[in-house]
Amino acid sequence: MISYEQAKKHLENVLKLPADWEITLQKDPLEFLGLYMRHHATRIPFQNVTLAAVEKPKRVRPTEEDIVTQGLTGVGGCCINLNFFTKILLVAVGLDAFAIQGTHNCAPVDGTHCMVLVRLKDGSLYMVEVGGAFPILEPIPMQNLPFKILCAGGFPYEFRQISDTLVGRYHIGGGLLGGQYIGKSEDLRTSWDLFPRKFSEFDHPMLETFTNPPNSALLRNPMMCRYFFPEEVQDLLEGELAFSKSNGITHEIPPLSAESDVFIFAWKYLIIIGDKHARRLVKKYTSYKDMAPDLIKFFPMLDPQEVLKACEAWSEFEVVVTAYDSIL
Repeated sequence: MISYEQAKKHLENVLKLPADWEITLQKDPLEFLGLYMRHHATRIPFQNVTLAAVEKPKRVRPTEEDIVTQGLTGVGGCCINLNFFTKILLVAVGLDAFAIQGTHNCAPVDGTHCMVLVRLKDGSLYMVEVGGAFPILEPIPMQNLPFKILCAGGFPYEFRQISDTLVGRYHIGGGLLGGQYIGKSEDLRTSWDLFPRKFSEFDHPMLETFTNPPNSALLRNPMMCRYFFPEEVQDLLEGELAFSKSNGITHEIPPLSAESDVFIFAWKYLIIIGDKHARRLVKKYTSYKDMAPDLIKFFPMLDPQEVLKACEAWSEFEVVVTAYDSIL
């Protein structure tokens, strides 16, 4: 779908990979994948602004060509935009990458999550998840499960083999929104098989996601995530924002610094700023109109007018408690 030169241009001009990325790719593909994920996390957000800002009569399921066009711009998007484009890009630079399909727990439609797996020359298999609306910075070894990482504001994720053909991502103790699980210690967030999927196999779930608000949280409220650059973290530390106490953890929290991996997560009327150890700041809003200036500020790669259009579209829906609130 794209040439090596197009992929190279994207990696160097949009993701700003180091000049020697091609050497890294040849010598240590796994290191390259980690480098790709870290640069992606700060520069290309998970965001549903471009999806929600489309006028109702013009909403359609994206084509594979649409995914490529939006992917090359670096504006971000949801899982099909980010992960399927990543698959296309990694294939273009010579890696054995393929898309797989997953289902979110509590989602009204099955198969709405697109992910990427990369098989290295030694046969090892890694998930490169840059299209989840949650913070993650490293490839996940599918041959080394269970695999636990601490990266959700003090609550860990654990990837487990559920059955011979099914893998799942569990949230342990609580989730990004800060709520602890009542009566249980964990929750299955997403499950998937390891079978390669064609783009056409996402047609129905993406039609629902991009056009049908009753079956699409992304059309009803913001769901956005990215990591900050070090200078942005420094601005937060020196600015007017006072970081709140942690939520959901019991161990000692290391202090934040400009070198900390700090993410921002927006959901409904909340903006959460945190790192793998804690939710450092939680800001609540009374309306999307009030929230819009901060979305524009913290997601500067987005068109401000599109942010305003999306906020107007989300404002049509009543903000109610859903199953997602307890497992994110």
